[in-house]
Amino acid sequence: MKRIAFLLCLVCALPSMAQKKKGVQQPALPSMTVEEAIADYNFKDAETLLNAQLAQLRKKKQPTIVQENQLAYVHKALQKINAVERVCFIDSVIVPRQQVLNHLCLSNESGRVSALVPGDSLDRTRFLSQLGDKALFAQPNAAGLLQLMEQDLTLEKCAPQPLAGISDRTGESQNYPYMMTDGATLYFAAQGEESLGGYDIFMSRYDADTHRYLTPENVGMPFNSAANDYLLCIDEFYNIGCFVTDRNMPTDKVCIYYFIPSNTRRVYIADELESTQLRNFARINSIKDTWTDELAVRVALNRLNDCRSQQTQAAAHDFSFILADNRICYSLEDFQSPQAKTLVKQWQSLCDEQTELTKQLDNLRAIYRSSKQTTGPQIIQSEQRLAQLALAIKQMEKDIRKAELGL
Repeated sequence: MKRIAFLLCLVCALPSMAQKKKGVQQPALPSMTVEEAIADYNFKDAETLLNAQLAQLRKKKQPTIVQENQLAYVHKALQKINAVERVCFIDSVIVPRQQVLNHLCLSNESGRVSALVPGDSLDRTRFLSQLGDKALFAQPNAAGLLQLMEQDLTLEKCAPQPLAGISDRTGESQNYPYMMTDGATLYFAAQGEESLGGYDIFMSRYDADTHRYLTPENVGMPFNSAANDYLLCIDEFYNIGCFVTDRNMPTDKVCIYYFIPSNTRRVYIADELESTQLRNFARINSIKDTWTDELAVRVALNRLNDCRSQQTQAAAHDFSFILADNRICYSLEDFQSPQAKTLVKQWQSLCDEQTELTKQLDNLRAIYRSSKQTTGPQIIQSEQRLAQLALAIKQMEKDIRKAELGL
């Protein structure tokens, strides 16, 4: 009887044992692909999917390199999305990639950004300070990676020098420099281990005590993404910032976002937002969603339109010569002094020679790097002449102001 009772108890217990075993089953995986999760900035689901894929691949002893690379990106993205900066975007425009420099909207007071070499396959840009005394650009190093260089145009010997603290970062390709008017705050784009994907935007400051730039910081989301993000500029005169990205763009197009700069970095508090909201802010799903102060947006849009108008007018001008704080001359007729007009003609000739010689020098350097032809002496002569031209142009500008203003 005891044996029969034991068997009956065992039979009754079997369904509940099976139920317990069922409860140990793994939860269902997200109903999307890894690529869809990453595109939606749903990095937690992407992490779950990748871990599941890696477990299966390792069990079958199959290659995992693709999934491991994706997981490394997802881990970096998870850190960034937890500190998305609050940025008020006021406008955006999609332009052909070749025309992006025409739409940056920078005032003369903020310096100039131009193509380093027209038609250069490396697609490098050159930043020239407002006074024309310093240039920043990228050039290939011994490893074939682009590194940032600076050139002091006021010195007689002005060979480009690497940026200490930035150019010596190994395994990183750097490009698209922009210096704030303080002469110390530098924005640039880099592609390396610390990038989310493609080019990312970084910021650094020059330390006058050590004569080096501080360790660059990735500016994070929403400025950076899995695509190429670069050329961040801030015009302090109009208080407008902009940056360029090719996220969600065809191959030959880019999008320029314009925003209101902030003196302090404020981030969204993840616990105070729905996860969908945070993801939308991170990927700039809608610029209108960032408009917490519509009056500030309207005022900023007016400033942006003023800046665009200035650029349109400048395109029709012969040149732009800052005569005084409140007076800019755009043609020879804007000058009243006959002596000043004569000097302006000479100044224009020197500027034209400087522009042409800069192009020639860049071509000579490219030839030297690619084939090691004996262009070394020509390069040295061109550099010396450029240094002389920079000094002559600066002195000529002083003489023009004296003649015109009667100083």
